[in-house]
Amino acid sequence: MRALAALWHAVRSDVRADQLGAFRSTGALGVVQAVAVYKTAYWARQHAVLVELFPLVVEHLGAARFRELVRCYLLAHPSAHPELERLGDRLPEFLRRSADEDLAGVAMLAGLEQARTESALSPDDPIARLSDSVPATFVRSRLRLVRSLRAVEIDPVALRALHARGLNVVGASHAVVARPHFAVTTHLVARDEQLLLDRVAHGASMGELLEQVAHDVAALHRPLDAWFRRGWIASIEVTE
Repeated sequence: MRALAALWHAVRSDVRADQLGAFRSTGALGVVQAVAVYKTAYWARQHAVLVELFPLVVEHLGAARFRELVRCYLLAHPSAHPELERLGDRLPEFLRRSADEDLAGVAMLAGLEQARTESALSPDDPIARLSDSVPATFVRSRLRLVRSLRAVEIDPVALRALHARGLNVVGASHAVVARPHFAVTTHLVARDEQLLLDRVAHGASMGELLEQVAHDVAALHRPLDAWFRRGWIASIEVTE
């Protein structure tokens, strides 16, 4: 077990050839070459996974810069989760803390892509319809959001990336990602709508949401209609 732990450490870290004295070669390859094979395969696989999980960050930084970012990130945060999809969980925070302004500048973009991964891995939920609501109990109703929903604040870097993908970014402050059926979707919302969503997430009733929009029914109906159409609402629950 001690030897396996030492090999795993050598594969995951920047161990020099002169630090491999604890190993002995039993095949055609020498110790350095054998460890190099494992190391190359390990890093190549993890790099490929992160490229797949963060395509917008790759596009923004360029392939060479992203490759170096992956090396630094994995040295700081080696893979510890059995699901490779969780490999980038700490990348947004790693970027946010970077002293390099270019890297710190893509932290929100990475946060958006990480939110899409989290959404994809979230449990399935039923999808409610607006017609399921009962007018007599409407003001006492509370909406339960699907568990795959994530609202992420976006900055100019993320806005430019999303605009390049064909999304209308005018007036947007947040990106909302969800997986109501089989595919993760991204929609941009203005701050007022995001504040309403946040109230819903914290258990506000329809009556309380109406108060927030100064009892302007049309101002509440527009986002409600969109949320139901997009499959963001799992259920309508009436409180006594």
